[in-house]
Amino acid sequence: MMLFIGTFLAIPSSLLAGFAPSIEILIAARIFGGLAAGMAFPTTLALIAAIWSGKERTRAIALWSGIGAAIAAMGPMISGFLLLFRDWGSVFMVTLPLAVVALIMIYKFIPSNINETEKPVDNLGGFLSLIFLGGLILAINFAPIHSTITITALLVIIAVVTGVFFIIRQRRAKNPLYDLGIARRPTFLVAACAGTIVFGSLMGAMYIGQQFLQNVLSYSTLNAGIAILPSAVFMVFAAPFSARLVERYGSRFTPCF
Repeated sequence: MMLFIGTFLAIPSSLLAGFAPSIEILIAARIFGGLAAGMAFPTTLALIAAIWSGKERTRAIALWSGIGAAIAAMGPMISGFLLLFRDWGSVFMVTLPLAVVALIMIYKFIPSNINETEKPVDNLGGFLSLIFLGGLILAINFAPIHSTITITALLVIIAVVTGVFFIIRQRRAKNPLYDLGIARRPTFLVAACAGTIVFGSLMGAMYIGQQFLQNVLSYSTLNAGIAILPSAVFMVFAAPFSARLVERYGSRFTPCF
C-alpha cells in the first residue's frame, strides 16, 4: 500500500509542478513530489529484501540499482528533447505515463502481505528524521545565497536539534525506526560511506555537468543529455555483472573491482 500510494501521489505532484504559475507553487509541488518518492522508492528495496533471499536478492538489488541509476542518467536526455519543442512544464509530464504503468504493475505483481509484524511503528522517530533531513537539505540549498544567511543558520540549528532528538529516540524506543547498533558495525558503516561517496559523486557530476555543457560549452538541452547517455548504458551493463562478482568473489572484493 505504501508503494501504491507513493506512486499514485506522483501524478498530482507532477501535474502541479508542470502547471505551476509561480516559483513558490513549483517548490511546494517538488516537496510534494519528494514526499511521494520517499514513500515509493525506499519501499521497493524493502520489498526486495522481504521477497527474496540469497543469490536472488543479490541479483534483484543489482538490477534495482542499475535501472535506477540508468533512469536518472536518461532523465536529462528525455527532458532535453522535450525542451527543444515545449516549455519547461512538459518535463514533469514524463512521470505521468510511467506512474500509470507502475500502478498497474504494483496491483498485478506485488503481494498485499509480506512478513508483516504486529510491532508498532516508530512514528515519532519518522517525524524527527523527516524534519532532520528536510532541514539539512534546505540548509545546503540556501547556503550559497548570501541574502539567506539567517535562514540557513536557522535550518542548520533545526537539523542539529532534531538529529540529536532522533538519536535519543532511537536509543529509547522499544521498536526503533532505525537500529543504531547496525550503524556501528564496521561492515555496514564502510559500505554505507562508500555508497554515499559513489552515488553522491555521480549525481553531483551529472548535476554540475549539465550546467557546464549547456552554459559553458553551449550544448543544446538535447545534446547535453545525450552526452551523459554512455553512463546509463554502462550502469545497466555493470549492475548484473556486479551481482555475479558478489556470488563468485564475495561482497568485499566487488567494490574494489
